[in-house]
Amino acid sequence: MFANLVRYPIENDLLQWESKVVVRDHEEAPRLFVRLKLTGTEFPIFDTIPFVRIGSVSARFVDIADDRTSVKAYFDTAPPARGRIEFGYDDQVLLRFPRGFTRAQVARLDEARLPPALRYQGKLFGPRG
Repeated sequence: MFANLVRYPIENDLLQWESKVVVRDHEEAPRLFVRLKLTGTEFPIFDTIPFVRIGSVSARFVDIADDRTSVKAYFDTAPPARGRIEFGYDDQVLLRFPRGFTRAQVARLDEARLPPALRYQGKLFGPRG
């Protein structure tokens, strides 16, 4: 839409993200995911599949909020230590977040409060530094 007027991907300082480790049920069992929350614009809902990626690693799940003001992307594999965050549909990147991803900015869970089966944050990130 308006391809001759708008250059994609759009990169704007209004686009922000925050990230933390969360527990989410998957295949009838709790699992750890790195959740990336994207804000700063309206995220439309189309009849195509949205994606979020950090570098070459794509999120397993992407949920657009009902009010369309945020996106939550869930990664079940280790994101790269650093990388560009991109959002789009199908194979077209529409948004690129100017502040790059770094693992150091991901809020972790308190390992001592997790059940033993979920004490594997180190596998997602490596040892705390």
